[in-house]
Amino acid sequence: DYSPNGLEHERAAVSRMLAALESVPIVDETDEITALELRRTGELSRDRLDAGVDLAEVNNIETPAHTVRMIFDLMPQQSVEDFAAIAERLRNVSAALTGYTLREGVARRIVPARRQVRELAAQSEEYARAGGFFSDLIAGVPESAPESLRRDLAEGAAEAQEAYGGLSL
Repeated sequence: DYSPNGLEHERAAVSRMLAALESVPIVDETDEITALELRRTGELSRDRLDAGVDLAEVNNIETPAHTVRMIFDLMPQQSVEDFAAIAERLRNVSAALTGYTLREGVARRIVPARRQVRELAAQSEEYARAGGFFSDLIAGVPESAPESLRRDLAEGAAEAQEAYGGLSL
């Protein structure tokens, strides 16, 4: 959940982890180093969340919008079962992107560079384009796939394209 509410939940989880870390027994040097590193990364995460950095998370290669899209690059794309998993995940793209917005950051005067926003908008338009990434993704479905799976993939790809087309930055 990339919404401001989701970021608040993430901050609460980080705070719980840091609090729990205080009661973990340190047995040896490895535990000590591990606890120090967990504390360091947890505090850094908390500080980033407190500063609102994630409310203006825009660059041309790694944002929530990119993360959602890149998940499909990591998924196997060989078998009918692989494409059934892809169809299911395609249906979740809209929900994953729904809360991603820069508006909360702007309201707090935490704003990304204009050129980065333009680049992300252009990339999102490309993902939304008919015949673009999501069309190419589902084109690899095996010939043995049932018609119902082909239909699910087509509907999921259309929903994902629509989600990227409606991305409200």
